[in-house]
Amino acid sequence: VLDNVEATHWHTDWANGALADQQEERWLGVIINDGPAEIAGIRYLPRQSGNVNGTPTEYKVQYKATDNGSWLDIEGATGTWSADKNWKVVTFDAVEAKQIRVLGVQTHCDKASEANMHMSCSEFRLMVPVKISKDALAALITEAEALTEADYTAESWAVLESALETAIAVNAADDVSQDDVDTVAADLQAAIATLEEKEDPVDPEPDVPEVPSTPVTEVFKDVKE
Repeated sequence: VLDNVEATHWHTDWANGALADQQEERWLGVIINDGPAEIAGIRYLPRQSGNVNGTPTEYKVQYKATDNGSWLDIEGATGTWSADKNWKVVTFDAVEAKQIRVLGVQTHCDKASEANMHMSCSEFRLMVPVKISKDALAALITEAEALTEADYTAESWAVLESALETAIAVNAADDVSQDDVDTVAADLQAAIATLEEKEDPVDPEPDVPEVPSTPVTEVFKDVKE
């Protein structure tokens, strides 16, 4: 189940008519050797060869915080699956786990009278929380907040204000993806880069008082006299 070979599968013991007709006998688990570790979900692939007998149609995911601890339920990690060959995914709030298991509360069998007698699985995976980095976004917010509105045109400043408002909201939110963060950061960076500085006002030419002119003939007349 951890070999990346979908053509093979694990199955509860069925030799010599053995059954797993008790729920506690129908489970598949993983020990985290370097654990405990934060686990935020599982992926389960039903058997791919032949039928899908043994696929849980109702499941429960549990964990142990230590190897010697008790199995603990994970809030929200219960539900139903279709009896088909598609990957099944369960996500939940991260838990610090040393062991994780999925129980087949109800399991499928093509022969209905033999349902809940076995469990099977082709591949089983653990999912870790996705770490979201907001460092670049936070730096851009700081840069934008240090700018002065009076230095830029009203139109370009309005674009910056809108991008900054969105960036601050995303930076404060918990339910965002890395793509969300990166997109908002790119928008804010573009808004900063395209700010247009106001042009310095041009001082008007000073008024030059008009000096009355004296006709040339009058000048000569004065000289003769």
